[in-house]
Amino acid sequence: MTYVDTSVRTLDALHLAAADFLRCQGFVLEFACYDRRLASAAAAMGLALATI
Repeated sequence: MTYVDTSVRTLDALHLAAADFLRCQGFVLEFACYDRRLASAAAAMGLALATI
């Protein structure tokens, strides 16, 4: 995993870590959020973004 220098808040980082953990366990998921900073960090990590 390559880490990207993107600033996120503490709880946002926990959400990203949980999504990354699930993805590494083989789950297929889409990341949904309304926060632009969190969405940008998720996209930088290669997470699929859900359309909401």
